[in-house]
Amino acid sequence: MKRFSRTKRVFSVVCCVLLLAGLCFAAGTKRVEKIDVVYNDVKIVVDGKTIDPKDANGNPVEPFIYNGTTYLPVRAVGEAVGKEVKWDSVTKTVYLGEEISTDDWISQCSPYSYSDRSGKVTTVFDVDNRYVMGGKEYTRGFVFEATNNGSFTLSNLNGIYDTLKVTAGHIDNSAHSDIYVNIYLDGVHSTSYEIEWDALPKELEIPLNGALQLKIEVVGTDMYSHLGMFNGKFE
Repeated sequence: MKRFSRTKRVFSVVCCVLLLAGLCFAAGTKRVEKIDVVYNDVKIVVDGKTIDPKDANGNPVEPFIYNGTTYLPVRAVGEAVGKEVKWDSVTKTVYLGEEISTDDWISQCSPYSYSDRSGKVTTVFDVDNRYVMGGKEYTRGFVFEATNNGSFTLSNLNGIYDTLKVTAGHIDNSAHSDIYVNIYLDGVHSTSYEIEWDALPKELEIPLNGALQLKIEVVGTDMYSHLGMFNGKFE
């Protein structure tokens, strides 16, 4: 076993890209501290196959042990299990696989009321619950039943937002008729959008003008029609 205490001391920065117990971490504040680590020829085996960890430049990276915990290079491990690895230098965040941001309309301003008299509204909060629009999977949003009476959500915006940007489209294989999205601000009709039955998902930029209340109403002529609204963000 090789122990480096004087000649090979590692300066650890919280924003370094490491994998701990199979999870990545995000650094909040920058912290520098001097630590003693142990290099003990740690091998990484994924599904029976030994991997040779390297950094983004192709240089060998050796796992090490610190205070009884083994630290592994996240890029090498992520790629070994088939997960894309991304590093966000602004938020100090490592992403393994799909990059899911919590800075979206659900976390910002989730509706306080849903349609309960006509069309049903299904909330989609996590990556385990996905819907497909235009052949692409979406999550973190809402799926509306586009009935004649319409289905809707109500949100209290507190008068602090100017725009809602959201992707809207037909759920694949759900309908063959056009759907209309009606926007009401403080109880007054503001604008409408037509989503053609054969159109790909659209990026809507909905003016909010500092309104206090937002009502999103979805109306259609086919009771089996379903409209998805995903990846929204209030600005």
